[in-house]
Amino acid sequence: KLEMAASGPVTSTLSARFAVHYDRHDGYGRNTVTGTKIDDQDEIGARVSLLWKPVDGLEALTIADYSRQSDNSGALHYFGAAQPGTTPLGIRLGGIGLNNSRDIASDIDPKVDIKTWGISEQISYKGDWGSIKSVTAYRKLDSLNRVDVDGTSTQLGFNTLTDNAEQFSQELTADGKIGRFSWLVGGQYFYENISPAGAQIPLSLAVRGGPLVLKDGFYSQGYQKTYGLAGYFQLSYELIDGLTVTGGGRYSTEKKKLDDTFQLDFVNPYMFGGPIIPVAGGIFPRHLE
Repeated sequence: KLEMAASGPVTSTLSARFAVHYDRHDGYGRNTVTGTKIDDQDEIGARVSLLWKPVDGLEALTIADYSRQSDNSGALHYFGAAQPGTTPLGIRLGGIGLNNSRDIASDIDPKVDIKTWGISEQISYKGDWGSIKSVTAYRKLDSLNRVDVDGTSTQLGFNTLTDNAEQFSQELTADGKIGRFSWLVGGQYFYENISPAGAQIPLSLAVRGGPLVLKDGFYSQGYQKTYGLAGYFQLSYELIDGLTVTGGGRYSTEKKKLDDTFQLDFVNPYMFGGPIIPVAGGIFPRHLE
């Protein structure tokens, strides 16, 4: 594990700070089928901050960050039959399930791949009349999680979860004081797009009592968009020393758009990393690796 940070002035009006962390360890166990070490960790992240003060009362703070995790963590461990006297299908078909807390015996390796980054800008100005502030931010996330759903060496199926999301937000505020009057006004805007996010679970026909042949199985994918808008204000009046009357209001609205797809397909063979194949009633993507 490594953590490091450095900060200081760059010029008379510009300061900077840089921080980085790196976290890595070998796997605590092993997939005895593939030989891959599992439940390891490999993560890196960095952040840069820049503070600029060109004139009195005006400053701009820029913050950018990035992180990436890519390892074989999140393994599904086999701990025996859930019901006494019932042998899991994978074991009945000749597969192996290791009943311990470290190793696994799976036909595929677990996989976690998460990447996220973001940037924000805060600009503020203070004058004799009051102050104004703007905060702008953007964030992006791409993730993939894959795990063997049956926990045995039999190729019964595995689950791949994907999530791709982005967010944007903007806030403006202003406040001031004139005599005994104090005021504040502001507005916010928010946008989020999750597209696409879903799960792909190819399943063997053996799940339905058929041959041990991997088919497309279950697929779900969803798109979601969120729009948010808000405005607010506050007024205060100092009647006498120590006694102030305050009033204000806020209005906000939020709108969501959803589009979900669910599909079962036990006809077409699963093609690992293959193209999008048309099927009855829609499409079945085979490239969510």
